[in-house]
Amino acid sequence: MISTVTTTTTTTTTTTTASIAMVAALGAAAILLLIVFLVTKELATASDGPRLKTLSRYVGVGIVPLIMVFGMTLFAKIMEVLP
Repeated sequence: MISTVTTTTTTTTTTTTASIAMVAALGAAAILLLIVFLVTKELATASDGPRLKTLSRYVGVGIVPLIMVFGMTLFAKIMEVLP
């Protein structure tokens, strides 16, 4: 009985640690992708080409959800720091 509880606790702790690491990696990837999209949008907006103007409009579609992910990640980090 005790070995079952210990095994279950160890498995749950390991799974939780792996989940937190995966969420942190996905959050970092989303923030990097947001930076790339923002830079692309700025460079495409500043150019004169019609194709780049179109690219600028389409990249804006991906920026909104990534800003929401960034906000949620930032909120989670702040809540992690506060007691």
